[in-house]
Amino acid sequence: MGYGILLPDYRIAVHPTGAFEAYDERMNALEEARPSSRVASEVLQALSRFYR
Repeated sequence: MGYGILLPDYRIAVHPTGAFEAYDERMNALEEARPSSRVASEVLQALSRFYR
C-alpha cells in the first residue's frame, strides 16, 4: 500500500517499494524534489500509529 505526502510546494507519491515521485500542484513530475529528513521522520512516526 502506498501513501501520499502533501507539502506546501509539492506532493509526493510513495509506492509500496519505498520509491517515490514528486509532483507540483498541476501534477507535473518534479525530478529534483526530495522531502527533508524532518518531514520524512514525521511521516514515519505518524504511519507507525497504524502499523504495529
